[in-house]
Formats: sequence, structure tokens, C-alpha cells
Amino acid sequence: MSASQVGVAAAVAFVATIAFAVVAERVGFGDAADGARKTQRRAVPPVGGVAILLAWLATGVPGTDAARALPAWFASPASVTTALCAALVVGVVDDARRAGLSPRAKLAGQLVAGLLLAWPTWSALPALEAAGWSALGALAAAVACNVWNTWDHADGTAAGLAGVGFAAVASPACGAVLGFLPWNLLLRRAGEPRAYLGDGGSHLLGVAVLVEPAAWPLAVLPALDLVRVVAVRIAAGHAPWAGDRRHLAHVLQRRGFGPLAVAAIAVALGLLPLAFAR
Repeated sequence: MSASQVGVAAAVAFVATIAFAVVAERVGFGDAADGARKTQRRAVPPVGGVAILLAWLATGVPGTDAARALPAWFASPASVTTALCAALVVGVVDDARRAGLSPRAKLAGQLVAGLLLAWPTWSALPALEAAGWSALGALAAAVACNVWNTWDHADGTAAGLAGVGFAAVASPACGAVLGFLPWNLLLRRAGEPRAYLGDGGSHLLGVAVLVEPAAWPLAVLPALDLVRVVAVRIAAGHAPWAGDRRHLAHVLQRRGFGPLAVAAIAVALGLLPLAFAR
């Protein structure tokens, strides 16, 4: 992707985010405080994922570039784009439902996104091999979506790491992600974000990282943080998927770091595996 395309994607994401946020606020679509994880005073529109995908689409079919990094028998531009859209839809539905999707329903949606990603295997490989690779694609998508969904536990952690990491590996998704970031981290209202990435956005980022092998090291820190938090929850007798404030960014917040500092530290630490892998 050229510098001009990155700029266009960033501009589209920037404008689309605030436009969607204004509409979402008018119709009452927002992520309110829940006492356990989110402490903001007002409902924040979780529109980042939709804005990011729209901006990515504005510069071409997302799967066209992403599929080049994967074997042609495993994924195609159409299957990558379909998987990205499916992951986004699962997250948006989860955001839109007052109680969210059940863990089982959300997992089912994530697995479907992975199956759509690996759909070309059914025409390129014998049935048994295609089934195996499809199962692997489904599992990988579910893991990726959950890793990035749980890493989206503070402003700028998920979008910041993904956006900067995508830029480092020259992924076409970088402009769209970075264009959203200011409304989440910098251009705040009364100290609070104007928009959230939302489950739609975190699911989208999970699949976007999955289809870009050069970006896989970006998932190391989020995955380690998830494993640590799940272990602590289980030890405390809580469900592994129950939300709380035990993540890395929450630890930094309790030590007095502000949103920008927390995001910067999380992104810097998250980029280390990528630096060592290159």
C-alpha cells in the first residue's frame, strides 16, 4: 500500500469514526459503565470496527493484499474479506445486545469466521485435508478474536498496538486503524473517549492480524496477558471469561499512569516480540 493510500484510509477512518459516533449517540448505541471493567460516566459508542473496515474498503478490497501472505490453497481475497466482515458482525452484535452474546454464541461466530477464511481449501484439497485445514482456520480465528478482544481492555491498547504494528510490517490495515485511534485516545470529551473500538473492532483486528503472518508477533503480549488473567480468575473461583480489571493496563492505571502513558507502555511492550522476530 502506498503512502497516499495509507493517508486516505486514515482520513476516512477519522471522519467515519466521529460520524458514526454522533449517530450512535443519537440512537442510544453505546457502551456504558458496568462497574467491573468500564468506569466512564457516559455511554461511549463502540463504532471503531465499522469505521476501520469502511476505511480499509475505501482503499480497495481488504483481502487482496492480505491474502498474498497466505497460501493460495488456504485463503483467497474473497475469503479473507468475508472472514473480516464475519468477525466484525459477531462483535457488533455482541456490542448491540444489552447482555451481549453468550460465550457459546460468540465462540460459534468466531469459528464461522475461521471457516469462511479457509473456504478455498474445499476446492483446492482432498476433502479430508480440507476438513483439517478448515478446523485449524476456525480454531485460529477463535483464538485470535479472543486474544485481541481481551487486549482491548483500555483506551489505545488494542488499536495502538495493531496500528503501529501494521505500519511496521507495511500492512494495508495500518492507515485505517491509526485513523480511528485519535478519537479513542487523544480527542477526548471531558477526559473520556469519543469512541470505542468495540467487540466489533477487536474481532476485526484479531482476524486482520491472523491473515498477516508478519504481524503474528504482535499477539504475543496480548496472549500472555490473557493467559495470566485467566489463571488468576480460575484461581479466584471466577469464570475465565468474566470481565474484571486485572489486565496489564489496569495494573498501570492503578499505579497512576494516564490513558496516553498506559497506551504507550502497552504498545512499546507489545512491539518487542515483533522487533526480535524481524
